Amino acid sequence: MQPKCGRMVGFNAGNYHGVQAVQSGQRCAIAMWFTLDPAHREQAHDSLVKVLDDLEAAAATMASPEAGAKATRVEL
Repeated sequence: MQPKCGRMVGFNAGNYHGVQAVQSGQRCAIAMWFTLDPAHREQAHDSLVKVLDDLEAAAATMASPEAGAKATRVEL
């Protein structure tokens, strides 16, 4: 692959790979991984999903006719 400004390369790190020395300029690298294995779920993501679900439920409750004027404030 030929270098080009702004280009990003992604690959399976399990495959043999390497780089050559930078002769000028700088090399920027970031290590990332992705998994669908539920054993490695992000706790912060799970917490955010719960907060959003709670907000959605609160909004639905306030919008329902049964709630009437009784529901004026929701605390999470």
